[in-house]
Amino acid sequence: MESRTNSDTLYQALLDQIIDLTLYPGMGISENAISRRFDVSRSVVRSAFARLVQLKFLVVYPQRGTYVSLVNPVYIRKALFIRAAVEKEVLRGFMKCPIDKSNIYGKMEANLEEQRKFCDETKYVERFRLLDEEFHNYILAANDSQDVLHLLDDHLLHIARWRNIYVDSGVSLSILVDQHERILKAIEARDLNDALDATDLHINTVHELVLSDPKFSSYFEKV
Repeated sequence: MESRTNSDTLYQALLDQIIDLTLYPGMGISENAISRRFDVSRSVVRSAFARLVQLKFLVVYPQRGTYVSLVNPVYIRKALFIRAAVEKEVLRGFMKCPIDKSNIYGKMEANLEEQRKFCDETKYVERFRLLDEEFHNYILAANDSQDVLHLLDDHLLHIARWRNIYVDSGVSLSILVDQHERILKAIEARDLNDALDATDLHINTVHELVLSDPKFSSYFEKV
């Protein structure tokens, strides 16, 4: 009997490949092919597929097959808007909180030093994604709000896939690092308005140039 771990492992492997675009939007994906590739039973594949369908990363068309879902730009805009609203509200609380923030600033600067090592990367690689999340989490944790983004977990997965398309479109990771640096400098200077503007610019990244790029136009739903 296949273990639950096999189903969980397959689900995570497929999810990772959908997010990093190895399994790209609109790509057909079959139970038989995945079963052979990962050497698991079709029941394990069906279980993993069901979870990905629930997350809206796979779509099943009767008589046609299963496909990686296209990206809905309207949904991504809304998800980014919600994330930006949450982070800006937390940022307001953080900057108004009368605590010694020097230790937090030190951690954020050390994080940025690690990020700078990826400035020449042309992919939103996993290590950089984790550093990106960690940078924001320092503010959330300091404001006792580290669990807030967990309310947006499903949205954040779709945002992560969008980030990969965004970076693949020619946006250097150095731009994201520069945005993080601007956020930190504004926080250190106690310039709330600039910190909020920088956060908004960093998060709200849906650009028509990306959506209309012939290289990626097939990745998006027509809305």
